Amino acid sequence: MSLDSDIRVGGRELERGTYAYVGSAGGPGGLRGRVCRHARRGGKVRWHIDRLLARGRAIGAYVLEGTSGPAAERELAARLARALPEAAPGFGNTDTGGPSHLFRLDPAADLGSLLGAGWRYVDLAGP
Repeated sequence: MSLDSDIRVGGRELERGTYAYVGSAGGPGGLRGRVCRHARRGGKVRWHIDRLLARGRAIGAYVLEGTSGPAAERELAARLARALPEAAPGFGNTDTGGPSHLFRLDPAADLGSLLGAGWRYVDLAGP
């Protein structure tokens, strides 16, 4: 996701830039519904990421089908925390514990390589 301006979240200032957010897609609509929901602007604030998307935009998503839920989120967040700076400690992890689910991306970061095999990138930036 891309933040268009600096914002304050969870007592911490987030600078304008690019971030990776870890989440899962259980429930009705599944993965497709969740990704499409976050690609749209506006709407009800339901998840942590919604607070950020109100001031930014979803530009892409890496998806891994068949794996979801708190354990998968925690495992992925822990893997990313070993390679990327946590943008806001504790953000997005209220249901899973562990490291933040929000990471600051350096322009040179290759998120696809950090994630490993099986992940598919979905471009949400649009024309």
